[in-house]
Amino acid sequence: MATDKPVKCLKCKYYYNTWNPQKPRGCRVFGFESASIPSYAVKRETGKECEAYKERESKQKSSGY
Repeated sequence: MATDKPVKCLKCKYYYNTWNPQKPRGCRVFGFESASIPSYAVKRETGKECEAYKERESKQKSSGY
């Protein structure tokens, strides 16, 4: 993903919340949990923006039965 804007993990299909209060954010692609937003950790470690970002599909509520 070649962009100059930071990746928004909360909209990524690989982002998840953990039960660990010390590391409440996780990334399924890279397999880690972190206290910071996962894309920040990827940027800090690799020097590049996260290339695994895929926007999650929105869940739309069905209208009726």
